[in-house]
Amino acid sequence: MSRSGIKQENLKDIHDKIEEIKGLNSLKMWILHVLEHGPKNGVEIMDAVGEHHNAFYNHINENILPPGHGNKQENVKWEFKKPLPGSVYPMLKKMVNENLIIKQHDGRYNITEGGLEIVYKIFGFPKDTNDESNREKAVKYALSEISVCILYLEDVQKEQLVYHKDLIVSLVERLKKIQDLIES
Repeated sequence: MSRSGIKQENLKDIHDKIEEIKGLNSLKMWILHVLEHGPKNGVEIMDAVGEHHNAFYNHINENILPPGHGNKQENVKWEFKKPLPGSVYPMLKKMVNENLIIKQHDGRYNITEGGLEIVYKIFGFPKDTNDESNREKAVKYALSEISVCILYLEDVQKEQLVYHKDLIVSLVERLKKIQDLIES
């Protein structure tokens, strides 16, 4: 498939994700994300949102940003305070009303099928990876994302890639192992 064919195929996916995100605010997305991992009460949600947010941005900081942009060589860490009850509890009530989550009898919140659909649309991975059709979707999505990232890297100047040579070599080796696995 040509590079332009891959770009056109993924433009619709990107557009659909942007449209879905427009209807959400970041707190709602983080709540859906943490509830995808299981039921939690309000305090647990606040703690989990803070932990997931920090882990996400520290991963970007340590693995993606080039030198000179606040990366691990400079020992810069993101510090995100967990969301406050005054924003979380009204959002939880709103999300229950929107049927994205439910409040269980034990006081914990759980994500609904509607909430899972939004998580899948935005992040691309179905919750139940034991379901054969969901595993196929997850594999297809992951390969599509890798393809888009490679398209980007093909356009990056050599000087920007040099800083990441070890990571690129490691990724090539891991992809080669996958290739060897499917060819055996």
